[in-house]
Amino acid sequence: MQYFPLFVDTQSLKVLIVGAGEVASRKLDLLSRTDAEIHVIAKQCSNEVQAYLDKGRISLEKREVATADINHWDLIYLATADRGLNEQLATLAQQRGLWVNVVDNPAFCRFITPSIVDRGRLQIAISTAGAA
Repeated sequence: MQYFPLFVDTQSLKVLIVGAGEVASRKLDLLSRTDAEIHVIAKQCSNEVQAYLDKGRISLEKREVATADINHWDLIYLATADRGLNEQLATLAQQRGLWVNVVDNPAFCRFITPSIVDRGRLQIAISTAGAA
């Protein structure tokens, strides 16, 4: 088994998302249901991501990401349209022992996010190990 299913306590979890387009908004749809502190860095922001900012659910910096930005986070999601940038940041994160997910690029992921069926206290995580 390559991937071990794991549920993480999000009450003090600090999550960084790099990118604020459609792909990032799909991750925010799941993460916003948790207690995690979510910070987004992106040059531009989709309407969906802006809505999370307007609700006070996330913090946002509208600028280019720097390599120093990936330090001090519990989980990092890289969801920019720049594959090379995502892979560069993922490599740095992994060298530093940080948990990183490059959306739609499992080769650069330290963890993957499964599909989730949420029925209150019953939660079911479903994974194809990044194949779908």
